[in-house]
This record gives sequence, C-alpha cells and structure tokens, in this order.
Amino acid sequence: MIARHHPKNDPWGQQHQPAKTLLTGNIYSLVLIFEPKVGNGKVIVAGVDLTSRMDRIPESSQLFYSLSQHMESEDFNPEARVSADELKSMLR
Repeated sequence: MIARHHPKNDPWGQQHQPAKTLLTGNIYSLVLIFEPKVGNGKVIVAGVDLTSRMDRIPESSQLFYSLSQHMESEDFNPEARVSADELKSMLR
C-alpha cells in the first residue's frame, strides 16, 4: 500500500507509526504493516497478501503467524486512532 499523502499532510498526524515502511523517495513511503485503533477495536493492516499462497511461501505463513500472535498479546495496543472512514480512505 502506498501512502497517498505527503508526510506534511498525514491524516493521522504524528501518532501514525507504521510497523514496517519502505521509503520510495522524498515524498511517499510504502507502508507494509500498520496497526491503528478503529472505533472500539484495533486492527493490523498488511499491504501485502499473506494468505493466498501460504502453502508455497513460508515467509508469508510465518509473518501471518507472527502477526496473529502479536494481536493476541498484551503488547498489541496501537497508539494511533482512526475512524472507519479514515481507514477506508487510506485503503483505496
């Protein structure tokens, strides 16, 4: 998923801290995984398909497993908070 916003116009403000990011230049970054609170819940969003080829790509399976374990741990407490509409707009 490519962050479509210039960092100066980040809709989540300074609290937006992606778990994994690849820089693509001076303006945009490629966000691989991020975890916000949404409404009364919390989610992990991955910008890559982790499930369709887990049987053929062991790294995908391991990352999915690790994220699942993280979500079940007490450490899973995202600081960023977004509305459902904000999240939908970031995923388009």
